[in-house]
Amino acid sequence: MITVIQWGVETDKPVTGDFDGDGRADATVIRNTAQGFVWYVRQSSNGAMRTFSFGTTGDKPVLGDFDGDGWTDVSVIRNTQNGLIWYILKSGNGISSQMYTEWTALQFGIAPDIPTVEDFDGDGKTDVAVFRPSNGTWYILRSSINQVQITQFGSNGDKPQPADYDGDGESELAVYRPSEGNWYFWFRGDKTQKIVSWGVSSDILVSSLSTLSQ
Repeated sequence: MITVIQWGVETDKPVTGDFDGDGRADATVIRNTAQGFVWYVRQSSNGAMRTFSFGTTGDKPVLGDFDGDGWTDVSVIRNTQNGLIWYILKSGNGISSQMYTEWTALQFGIAPDIPTVEDFDGDGKTDVAVFRPSNGTWYILRSSINQVQITQFGSNGDKPQPADYDGDGESELAVYRPSEGNWYFWFRGDKTQKIVSWGVSSDILVSSLSTLSQ
């Protein structure tokens, strides 16, 4: 069955997330206005519209559940002279009203870095993380211990595609190398690597929410 929903206008940026906590993705668009970003969410639970004003021109939207309450948080990354600043509007951390009023700012990464948000430590919270193409290195702020994990995996030109590929609850490091059409995976549990040939250089990668910022 095909379902068609009219939501947004041509210049909007489409994203998806669960902003009403019902376990289903909500159709969402971000509109760049004179006052900044306006997020328009069509809640899957009741079809109602929800809006957030968060972010401004030049920011990159990055979606994840950074507080682990099962609701997607509204977040953007801003490139500044001091590096990348992450602005996260939290969904309420279990508060029944889920008012999205508590926000935090965190400096993590530099301008050339690619955001690669996933749950890398299996604690149910999205970790702030970046992939640095210049040296093929991952920098992950593990939310479970609030410490940075640094791992070299990949090379310049690779596209980071982290996800939980083995179903153990922790996302693996993974990159797609367009020049070869190969995927490279690193499984932290048994410290093994795997290479899969899949795709060509012109393909669009869709395995991870972090591709929104690539």
